[in-house]
Amino acid sequence: FVFSDTTPYCSLAATRMREAEQNVKIVQVELCEQKDHGKWLEDEWAAAKASNESLTTELVEKSELLTCSEKALTKLQAHSQWLEHEWNAAKAKVDELNHSSHHWWSVADGLNHDLQRIYHSKSWRITRPLRKLMQALKWLLLLPIQAALWMARLPKRTIRWLLLKAMAFTLKHPGLKYRTTLWLHKYPRLNIKLRQLALARGLITEQQDNLSLPAQPGTELAAGLSSLTTSAHHVYGELKAAINKRYKESA
Repeated sequence: FVFSDTTPYCSLAATRMREAEQNVKIVQVELCEQKDHGKWLEDEWAAAKASNESLTTELVEKSELLTCSEKALTKLQAHSQWLEHEWNAAKAKVDELNHSSHHWWSVADGLNHDLQRIYHSKSWRITRPLRKLMQALKWLLLLPIQAALWMARLPKRTIRWLLLKAMAFTLKHPGLKYRTTLWLHKYPRLNIKLRQLALARGLITEQQDNLSLPAQPGTELAAGLSSLTTSAHHVYGELKAAINKRYKESA
């Protein structure tokens, strides 16, 4: 009797247990879904936050760019105002110069008319011989002065001409050029002046050093004679003496 009485309660408990297990499974599924949804919301929030930060940075950059553009625009406006002011000043100056030029053109035209009236006057024609006489007297008075100046400059011109001829002759003869250059090296200031005169008259060029001391025969070979023997030195001395003798004879 007791078994028959507890059976319905056991079956009812089992049914409720199964229903509770099903409800737990449903709650667990919903919990998983809520967790996934919460994770998705977190991801969306992180993406929104990153996008917000990016937009904030871009907004700051745009604000700075806008500020720079406003400053540049302000400078351009100030420069435009300055140019406009300068243009107005230049225009006023041009108008003033035009007015002044017109005034002076009128004055010059009036003076020209006065001068033409004087040229065509009877007094100007009457005094023409007197003016010619004054011009002749002035020329006669200046003639001795000009002649004296010409005579005073004549020795200098003659000496310069003779000096140029002598320099041209000297440059054409190597022996004479060598001896003259040796002598000029004793007087550096005279050497410099003669060189400047030769350059000015085109006797020598800038690339040439015609007034410098030329190398003596055998100088380029003297540097390598230290390694020669005594007999070779003796032969070289005889050859050098013969070359110098021949060089002096040709000079």
